Order: sequence, then C-alpha cells, then structure tokens
Amino acid sequence: MAKNKVVTKTKRTNGEGSIFQRKSDGKWVGSITIGYDEKGSQKKKIIYGKNQTEVAKKLSKISGRIKNNSYEIIEHKTFGEFMGEWLLAFKKSAVTPRTFEGIIRNFRLLIEPIISNMKIY
Repeated sequence: MAKNKVVTKTKRTNGEGSIFQRKSDGKWVGSITIGYDEKGSQKKKIIYGKNQTEVAKKLSKISGRIKNNSYEIIEHKTFGEFMGEWLLAFKKSAVTPRTFEGIIRNFRLLIEPIISNMKIY
C-alpha cells in the first residue's frame, strides 16, 4: 500500500515569479520587463545574485526606478552626458555667470575627457 504524501506548495510573493536558481552553477537569476521596443516586444533586464533575497532586492530597486520613470533616463546615458545636464540644471542657477563659465570650462577640459564614456548602472 502506498502512503499518501502531503505535498505543500508555497505561493511566491508578488513580483518574485521571475526569480529562479540555475541548475548549472547554482546562481540565482531574476528578470524584469523594463519596457517595450518599437515592435511591441518586451525589453528585459537580467539580474544575477548569490541568493534569492539579493536578487529580489535588486529587482525591487529597478522596479522602483521604472515606476518613477527614471530608469530609461539614466540607463542609456554616459556619466559625461549626465554630469553636463546636472551642471546646466542645478549649478547654473546657484552661482554667478562668470563662475559657471569656469566650472563648465574645467569640466570640459579636465573631467569630461577622463570620465565621459563611463556607463551609469
């Protein structure tokens, strides 16, 4: 006679359906839809981590940025572009025009050539 086995399934928490553990190396993997392309296909971001909670935290950070519409703005810019926009938006109104000219000149000559191509993650 076979004994009845009790199988308990646990429900995943909201937003955790895309987190799984790879069998090949044991890493945890999560994915999130960050938008749609011109054809209507989903664009996904893949996240890796050592454990399930680490991946869930990373996914929740990205999810929060997507809800605030700041993910696409920052993700596809270099540090040089972002810094230049920041200087124009915030620093220009905080200092005198002559000081701002010096700041922009120093940024373009000294800082931008070194860090302008760095990606923002």
